[in-house]
Amino acid sequence: MRMPAMSPRDRLLFAAFVVFAAADIALFTLAGAINQDEGFYLLAGQRVYHGDVLYRDFPYFQAPLAPYVYGVPQVIFGSSLYVGRATAAALFFVTLALTAYAGARLGGRNTALVAVAMMLATPLFMLHMLQARSEAIGTPFVVLSAVLALRLAPGWRLLLLPALAMLAASLVRGNLLPVVALVFAWCAWRTGGDRWMTAAAIIVAVTVAAWSPFLAADVDATVFNVVTAQNERRIQFSAAGVGLPSGSPKDRYIDRMNEISTSWASYLHLLAPAIAGLAFASARLRDRAKWTAARAGVDASSAIAALIALAFFVWLPNVMLYRQEPRYIVPAVPLLALAAALFVRRGVAGVSDAATSQHRAVLAIAVACVLPLAVAIGIASIDLNEPDVVATNRFASLIDKHAPGPGNVVTLDPTIPVAADVPLPRELTMGLFSYWPFLSDADLDRYHVVNRARLEAMMLAPDTKAIVFSGLMAFMVTSSSAPSDLDEDAGEEPFRVFPRLRDTYEIAETNRARLGQGSDGYWLLVRKK
Repeated sequence: MRMPAMSPRDRLLFAAFVVFAAADIALFTLAGAINQDEGFYLLAGQRVYHGDVLYRDFPYFQAPLAPYVYGVPQVIFGSSLYVGRATAAALFFVTLALTAYAGARLGGRNTALVAVAMMLATPLFMLHMLQARSEAIGTPFVVLSAVLALRLAPGWRLLLLPALAMLAASLVRGNLLPVVALVFAWCAWRTGGDRWMTAAAIIVAVTVAAWSPFLAADVDATVFNVVTAQNERRIQFSAAGVGLPSGSPKDRYIDRMNEISTSWASYLHLLAPAIAGLAFASARLRDRAKWTAARAGVDASSAIAALIALAFFVWLPNVMLYRQEPRYIVPAVPLLALAAALFVRRGVAGVSDAATSQHRAVLAIAVACVLPLAVAIGIASIDLNEPDVVATNRFASLIDKHAPGPGNVVTLDPTIPVAADVPLPRELTMGLFSYWPFLSDADLDRYHVVNRARLEAMMLAPDTKAIVFSGLMAFMVTSSSAPSDLDEDAGEEPFRVFPRLRDTYEIAETNRARLGQGSDGYWLLVRKK
């Protein structure tokens, strides 16, 4: 689609758009809340480039691609939460670029601007995309798959490339594997003929090749990490009274529906115009001839329908997880933004027929309203006095102050050893999720995870120089709530939970601030002089 030329005024507005967008991205990258999952993604990235084999040598309860992405920058720049965040920011720019490209090709520059502005104006999307987690890596592949499926002409490239892009996304989040088949079915329908059988065989072969190194290294460990650990997440902490189903089936169903509706409510501003666009597209696609035409080239109506369908199926596998979170919708957000932007663009076109004035109006609205609002919401949702990353780095620096020299740190918060650049026992790579209180000793050895006795043994091991104890650790290990504030009565909490530590360790520091999701006060224990 040919784009209208930009006047000097348009370029000025576009520059302001870029400035606000950059401010929004920088805000969430540098000051966005920490999620403890960031630590295990970064630690896994370090380990795979230092000779360890994923699943066989250390626990990692996800599909295998993310550590190999997050590990490369750490090899170059070293271990740091900021390195992880910068990697996520670079991948976020790729997501924005792919979304803008798709919008421009499907509906013109206005569509691209509206889609990007909608994404930037979604604080939860920004937060999760700019944390060093799976969403930052998987989402660009989901968008790439959609772009290729909608833009490529029927042929071998259409049969292979969209499905392979979604396959790459499934190597980040394993539950996207069924979506590969759906994308392939759409592309096979568009292409027609019998070439789909050969293409399907190629995609299966690539899938097998991607998983073969890990299955060959240790089939049992790979299955436990990728399948069993995910399916048993609900009962993993049952010894601590956490995660067990409660209530009648009806009550559990209502709770699940409430979780789903609450998660989607965070994206209502995208969902509402997208659904309106779907109604519009459905009306236009009632004619069978239009569906037949869509096989050769996708128009706006079929693009809206396809984008919303793909967004739904990208989210749907998450319904089976033990709880619902807004971040599970993140890979679908660019698809919804594109569908909504295509629909909004038709509304703008109905008001003004002049392409240049439309473009200027969209830019002016984005610059004057949408992006400043996004930045304001971001500032309101973040503690700028001491953001999580700053607070975590400050606390982590105390390890070297009180316990200099070589030695491990034992903790169930993997962001701390990343920030301090100190070694963590491989069994604790998954942080809190490394704690499996009900597994047998044989299974603990086989899968490199820990129970209470083994966690305590690690703390007392001669190569451990410090322990970072947290209220969350106390809760998981003792089945009781730890104090939410560090007061005088809470000062002995680590020794109450692990009495044997008293003869070897002393409390060097306590921390009243939260260091990201799930944290509830921290104690730094070092060996007695």
